[in-house]
Amino acid sequence: MNIPEFLSEFAPGDVPVIAHNSKPMEHPPLNDALSALPIEKRMEEAYALILEAVYSYYFAKALDADLARLALERPGPLASGLREVRASTVKNAVMAIAKTIDEATGRTKSLPLALRAMQKSIEESPENPHTSETHATIHLIDHIWQLTNPDRAKSLLYVRHVRNKWSGHASWDADEDHWPTGDSTLNFPLLEDGLVRMVNAFDEFGVLLSMSSYLQTLEKTAQHSTGNSAGGTSGRISISWQAAVPMAHTMRDVAQEGARQFLVELR
Repeated sequence: MNIPEFLSEFAPGDVPVIAHNSKPMEHPPLNDALSALPIEKRMEEAYALILEAVYSYYFAKALDADLARLALERPGPLASGLREVRASTVKNAVMAIAKTIDEATGRTKSLPLALRAMQKSIEESPENPHTSETHATIHLIDHIWQLTNPDRAKSLLYVRHVRNKWSGHASWDADEDHWPTGDSTLNFPLLEDGLVRMVNAFDEFGVLLSMSSYLQTLEKTAQHSTGNSAGGTSGRISISWQAAVPMAHTMRDVAQEGARQFLVELR
């Protein structure tokens, strides 16, 4: 019996042609391009990541136990599919939370990096006088950054640990290093504590925003109006940076309802 060659399901013509001498952008120019991003853009992206993490986590949490039970009740190919869906949603949730705290490359959209960039912008801006308000703003930004530091919060350290040793790549050390719960079972309370800390860190930033004229100017810049081709004015619709907690509640509700509807259809 001849075993057929393992082939792609796409035709050769479907594969894009990549120039032989082309390659991804190298780190120095990429770093320069990203460091030139407006601070308000960094904060908007950090905000979006946190809301994405809330949705991903509560969607996975709402599905986890039911998918495990359904996989036991329905043996065969469906059980394999259910286990894969369960593992994928949980891994996606871990990755989503971990992205909100990531500082590894300096090029991520995390809240810690956005706060550091904002602090640097304030310190180096020639148009921003070094008043008592400026110094207070810098101090409070640093305080909020400390809230997002995995080396100071065990639940955030756990999120980073799981991402690095389990979700991020396949490695042997995940089989040996069972910190901190003594086994390889994912600990939802620790994950959730880390996520809540990140939502509340952004909420702290919202409080700071109400106290700082510089930060208020940044938020207004993010919502500025521009001219359009029809001769009118277009305004951006964006979520207030002070709405982290109410938006987190909304994303949790939407995620849980989405999971409930998914399970109804699955059954």
